[in-house]
Amino acid sequence: MVKPSSMGAIYTDTSAYRRNNRIDNVVKQLGNEMNAVKTSINQSNNNTITVNYDSNVIHKTYELKGPLTYSQIMNKLVNETGAPKKDIILYRENTKLVQNGSTAQNNFTDTTDELYNDIQLRMKFRPVYGDHIHTIYSIVVYVDGKYKFLSPFSDVEPFSTYGDYDNGSQYSLAKGIVSSVHTHGDGRVHVHPMGANAVDRDDSTGLSCTLKLFWNMIGCTYRNIAVEGETLPSLGFTKNVNYVPLGDVTADTNYTFVKHNDESLRLDPTEAYQWVIYAWDSFEDYKTDTNNPTFIYYNDLENIWLHNDNSVFVIGYVPTSYTQAIPPEIKKQLEVNITGHITHLEKTMKNNEKQ
Repeated sequence: MVKPSSMGAIYTDTSAYRRNNRIDNVVKQLGNEMNAVKTSINQSNNNTITVNYDSNVIHKTYELKGPLTYSQIMNKLVNETGAPKKDIILYRENTKLVQNGSTAQNNFTDTTDELYNDIQLRMKFRPVYGDHIHTIYSIVVYVDGKYKFLSPFSDVEPFSTYGDYDNGSQYSLAKGIVSSVHTHGDGRVHVHPMGANAVDRDDSTGLSCTLKLFWNMIGCTYRNIAVEGETLPSLGFTKNVNYVPLGDVTADTNYTFVKHNDESLRLDPTEAYQWVIYAWDSFEDYKTDTNNPTFIYYNDLENIWLHNDNSVFVIGYVPTSYTQAIPPEIKKQLEVNITGHITHLEKTMKNNEKQ
């Protein structure tokens, strides 16, 4: 059958279109495959999120596989480092990404869906310059057959004295150069890393900020002694030792400012007694459950990280049977001492906020 010329023309054009369309589809498919390969190559090259941590004692790099949101990055770093999320701060290209460990104050928030790939981050741990952290402490020791409190210590080498308190005593700062970790004789460890005038500025930030700095500042010499095959701490207070009998401390004035003196005390671990630190992460943790500390430390007491504001430490020289629990004989007196101290500080903080 002979097709009409008009139909033939249409048939011929349609056939050409089909051939060209098949070619176009093949080219398009090849193009898509090439783009997919390029994307895969790019992703394989750029899906690493590098997080660098540098301090004066530790240098470490964490490589996280992206893409990840900010929240996912933080969660992975919590798992990798074991540090609380609130104590991890990230920086990028010398610009702070995260303020105060909170995602609500910057562009990287828990609500963002933005994915990050191929970025370089720097990580720091609290405390950092500008932080101001406090730890309440009480020291209770078993000496001469009795439990006794030690009055709060001042910095061991006074340079200048401040204040006339109702009881007529004073506190002092050390060496004329304020240390980033110090005390004012008020039963608190003060931690606020400062600038060039701080004698320990390189050691008082991040994971380097440990109880060792406080021991040094109050003149406490720390050493380890082997007892029954275990290495246990020995604490020696070289100055300013003053005993306060249990029960003499009232709830509203639960600490006593003490003038400097030359009284000393060293207590070594024995088979029967050893040093223990019972620690709560916050005032609220202590008030919620005074019987169950967040952590109990009985060795390596130099390297306890000072990073929780308003934390509570009970530092005790107690029978070895109480390394897992506070001696019941002193629980009530400790509660009087610590809750009174907390109440005093909370009132002080509220008054400062009003000013």
